[in-house]
Amino acid sequence: MALTKTSYSMLTGACINVKDYGAVGDGTTDDTAAFNLAIAALTAPTPNSAFGGPISNPAGGTILIPNGTYKITSTLTVNTGITLKGYTVNNRGIGENLYYGAVFYNAVSSGPCVLLYRGAASIEGVMFVGLNASSPMGECVRCISEYNRVRYCTFSGGTNANVITITNQDTNVDPTGVEIDNNTFTQFNSSDPYSCIYISGATASTAYITNNQFNLNTAGANGYIGVRCIKTDQTYTPTLFISGNNFFNAYYATTGSTPYPLVDLKVTGSIIQNNSFGPSNPVEPTDHYGLSLSGSNNFVVSNSFGTYGGINVIAGSSLIEIGPNYFTGVTTQVNIPSGSSNIDNFGQQDVSFTPTLTFGGAAVGMTGTFVGKYSKIRNVVTAEYYIQLSALGSSTGDVSILLPVAANSFSDSVAVSSVDYNNMLSIGNGIVCNVSQASTVGFLSTGSATTTARLTNSNFTNSSTLKFSITYLTD
Repeated sequence: MALTKTSYSMLTGACINVKDYGAVGDGTTDDTAAFNLAIAALTAPTPNSAFGGPISNPAGGTILIPNGTYKITSTLTVNTGITLKGYTVNNRGIGENLYYGAVFYNAVSSGPCVLLYRGAASIEGVMFVGLNASSPMGECVRCISEYNRVRYCTFSGGTNANVITITNQDTNVDPTGVEIDNNTFTQFNSSDPYSCIYISGATASTAYITNNQFNLNTAGANGYIGVRCIKTDQTYTPTLFISGNNFFNAYYATTGSTPYPLVDLKVTGSIIQNNSFGPSNPVEPTDHYGLSLSGSNNFVVSNSFGTYGGINVIAGSSLIEIGPNYFTGVTTQVNIPSGSSNIDNFGQQDVSFTPTLTFGGAAVGMTGTFVGKYSKIRNVVTAEYYIQLSALGSSTGDVSILLPVAANSFSDSVAVSSVDYNNMLSIGNGIVCNVSQASTVGFLSTGSATTTARLTNSNFTNSSTLKFSITYLTD
């Protein structure tokens, strides 16, 4: 005797096709009811007298979604062990572009398009879009239980809603172990406080956010304003593992607007590693940050920060370890305000900066090539300078250089090594650097075995070359 569809669907791990339950996928027909029937088919009712009658005892399985465009008008509630899965995920070849044949038109007016309601409920390989330009996409997926998963999805065209929300919506249900990985977020036009991924709730959740692409770089008439890639609600402190993501180009429209960070977190015991932040829009204010971080016992390592995209530590944070990270053209690499404790900024490696050479504090008419790089391991800074003048200029006085990081209050003469100079005048027994205490100024000196004297403009010519490195202590 052949199994009926109903009895087959009740088997744990069953795989069914949503079109067998009436889905059309033409972009016009409302397919909500068909998806609900398919979900119900993988949810077996089991008698339980303790609850006064039958209850839903999810058996689980996969609902396959053939290529097509499915209009969803009310929330799809996905139960334990059920996965909504677009066909295309299984058909990708190595090196091929990711194409999403299964598209959800998110026409839900209130609440999420998909609610991952019970443990291990998942969605994979679906593209979410708004119905049209006048009906933009709202909240797409809400994760409220343990081990929910969102994978290989694309979210395009959102506004005024958090795209993915992780929250303990139900009492005593903690969305621990949620996985958000290998998704793409693009073309958002939202205002504060919305974000692509928002984590909230009284229970400290655990989430893994890995290998996602945040390509928020298409400017509309007013730019893309205030949308963060990841944000926590700043009241509770979840534990997050954020790795391998690319946070790219968040736009802010008006001059003087608050420059929201790409990632804005209040977390505890979290690891943020191997991510790329930026470059961000170069017309943004220079105090824009790639990562804003508060909480305790967090670790930030091996991330890459682009222009105007450094790290901002919020006052009151504690036990945050930062580094080594990599910075390119970043105005402020790491901002640590007073009021934070035990912030261990032990590694800014291979950071580029532009050296400044002045005579008597000025550089009128001076031209040339000025290249610098520094590393910082805990409170030890090593800075390398390359200065090739093409014109000396008209300034006169003692020679000073700009340090990439301020010296501490105990600094004085510091080690100068790898000195190489050409077309210089009256250089005695090498060069030393006197670092001003608690400042970013260092004075170059020369001398004999017993005395030193500061260099001045008279020691330089229009073609002087000076290469050296210095090591000193910072706070």
